[in-house]
Amino acid sequence: MKNGTSTTQILVAVLMLVACKQDNGGAKKRTVEDDPKKPVAERAGQPRHTAPSGTIAGKPFAPTVVMLLENSDGGKLGFYSTTDRELRDRQRCEEPMGSASTFELTKYEPITDWQIGKAIASEASGWGATGVDWNAKPKATAKVTLSKKDPTSFTVAGTIEIAGDGWNLTGPFQGDYCPTKSVKREDKPAPLAGQPWTMAPVAATAPPKTPLEAIAAGAAAKIAHVTLREVPYHDGTKRQRFVFYTAMPPQPCMARPEGGHMRVYSHDELVAADKPTVRIDNFSLDLTAVPIAGAALTGNYHHKHGEKRDQIIDADLQVFEPDGYRGWRYSQYYSAALAIDSVSDTEVQARVVLSLPDDGSSMLVGAFTAKRCPAQTE
Repeated sequence: MKNGTSTTQILVAVLMLVACKQDNGGAKKRTVEDDPKKPVAERAGQPRHTAPSGTIAGKPFAPTVVMLLENSDGGKLGFYSTTDRELRDRQRCEEPMGSASTFELTKYEPITDWQIGKAIASEASGWGATGVDWNAKPKATAKVTLSKKDPTSFTVAGTIEIAGDGWNLTGPFQGDYCPTKSVKREDKPAPLAGQPWTMAPVAATAPPKTPLEAIAAGAAAKIAHVTLREVPYHDGTKRQRFVFYTAMPPQPCMARPEGGHMRVYSHDELVAADKPTVRIDNFSLDLTAVPIAGAALTGNYHHKHGEKRDQIIDADLQVFEPDGYRGWRYSQYYSAALAIDSVSDTEVQARVVLSLPDDGSSMLVGAFTAKRCPAQTE
């Protein structure tokens, strides 16, 4: 109770989906103008996107948000009719989900097909739309042509032409372009530092003494910093976790950056927006016990190879997309070997081979020094 009045806070969270791969986002850095503690009238909301109005399956449709979203599955062009609150508070490249979108129209195509000047033509049944039964096979055609797809300004623009019985949506559009870092490697990925990418078990003697190299989400990456600390796990156990950062974190022993965001509302006013403070791509490798010098550790979790976790019981990759909001984590299968060369109170010197089956066939191979950090308590 405050001044005799009950304040109801509504938490709206985008939760990380821990499976093969999940999308999770981080809110952009807010300016003074869009500080959530300011009254809504004083905040600068996201600009209204440009889109035509018309009818879809006989239903009036006036999109307020347009997005071209890329991920490892392809590119999705979406037109969304959103709530006023979502339009006011959304971040760039935040897809309206659930009750935030009252109607949506979407089209999936391979990323390579979404090219400037290339017309993408199809029957209307090739699009997805809220509440439309595609078994009815609507008598309508659709064509989209992009005129702009700028990864610097994160802007997409073009024209859409949908026409047919009860279908009419024609005109220019402009909205968010949300590229992905994920680059699909070939079916037989090239080796890294002489080590093949594999989901089969790796021998404990495999890690080489060459400097550490990495491929993160399909692209070559440098590992700038490695830490080791004890972390709690959700089942009540403790783990020893190596974290491999692709850039130097602001504090060498900071908690691992994670995705996800949360909004806090009071009387329909946004009063707080929780978000990652650091967005650095990173790998993690979890052990069952504190490593000791001379240890040769292995772990393999894959349905074709017996799912034998051994001493390395988990490994994953966290990626933050360049738009400043989205992110994803691959966390399921892995194959790894780790050789511990020396251990002191302040550091661990070791060698690693790690393969992950994300679309970029990510890898870590080589020797590294990890800074030992205080245990994480929560």
